[in-house]
Amino acid sequence: MGADKAKLTVDGVPIGHRIVQALLQKCPRVTVLGGDPIPPALHIPDAEPYAGPIAALAAFAPTAEYVFVTSCDLPRLTHEVIEALAAEIGNHQAAIPELHDRAQPLCALYREDAFDQLRTQHREGEKRIMRWVDDLDAIFVPVDDQPWGRQVTNVNTPEEWDQASKDQPPI
Repeated sequence: MGADKAKLTVDGVPIGHRIVQALLQKCPRVTVLGGDPIPPALHIPDAEPYAGPIAALAAFAPTAEYVFVTSCDLPRLTHEVIEALAAEIGNHQAAIPELHDRAQPLCALYREDAFDQLRTQHREGEKRIMRWVDDLDAIFVPVDDQPWGRQVTNVNTPEEWDQASKDQPPI
């Protein structure tokens, strides 16, 4: 992208702040892993800078039965995603959206015990998030036809940002 995605703005508000505000509507605690702090969320700095999401998530110790994980590059994210995944998780360790037949593990709901497996894999040197997901008892939720489905679209290029940052839902 060439820029810190969390600091890109939509309607003058940095996307990281938009995401924290959306999560606070449904989550009693929000923690930002890595990057800069985003008040009022808790912040855990990267223990291994530039090591990727597995390292950041492995350093996180859940304090609740359910943990919603999201990256900072989802400009359309609202609390609807959390509600929809909570309705699907059942007894599974994770409820993971599938957009265009691709799992979106960085916009998913996990049970606390899923992080034990992640920490073990990280200690063993695993760096691929999909390896973690493959070993979980996860339900994959197709979202292409869901009214909230486009909210799980992440952005990696300036062109994707231009497209995704249009027609934003309110915070």
